[in-house]
Amino acid sequence: MGKIFAKKMGPMVLSHNDYHTGNMLWDMEKAKFHMIDFSTVAINYAEFDLANYFISLGLNEDHPDLYPRIDQPTLAYKERFVRTYLQARDDIVPSSMKIMKTIERADCVEMLSHLKWGLWWLRRSYMVHQDWPLANKYARIRLQKYLSAVAKYAKDVKVERTVDDFLSSSKDSVVKLKHLQHLKYE
Repeated sequence: MGKIFAKKMGPMVLSHNDYHTGNMLWDMEKAKFHMIDFSTVAINYAEFDLANYFISLGLNEDHPDLYPRIDQPTLAYKERFVRTYLQARDDIVPSSMKIMKTIERADCVEMLSHLKWGLWWLRRSYMVHQDWPLANKYARIRLQKYLSAVAKYAKDVKVERTVDDFLSSSKDSVVKLKHLQHLKYE
């Protein structure tokens, strides 16, 4: 995967990593958005937040079978959003070429968002929300999207893992962690 990103991606930056409308507050007086929930801030590709935002527009966490929703962001929407995003970030009007390159990079890095949140939901389904079957279902959908994206962008890489591989190996790891939590140190 490193080869894919070395060719296509922009710089690594401090990233919110959970950029979606649920973490945005609108300031009516200043006509600006403010981000909240900085629990996942870390270094990541500059386009990760954009990719995560575009994916989130198509999510329905209450009904994961409906992913992606019909109202996925269009290219025109992405262009408007990225233009506004880059202009606010860089304080200059971006060129059409820069906008399209940023969208292309965001589309590529979507696989990382699917992997990150697929594994996050998988862990939650085994450790916290054992009685919440949607967590496992949502994890399965995100991990399948990740594997599909790897196959799309890494045509020379054979994808040998399946979603079931992720699920079984993760469940085994969580069971081992739970067992270790009960051991007492002497």
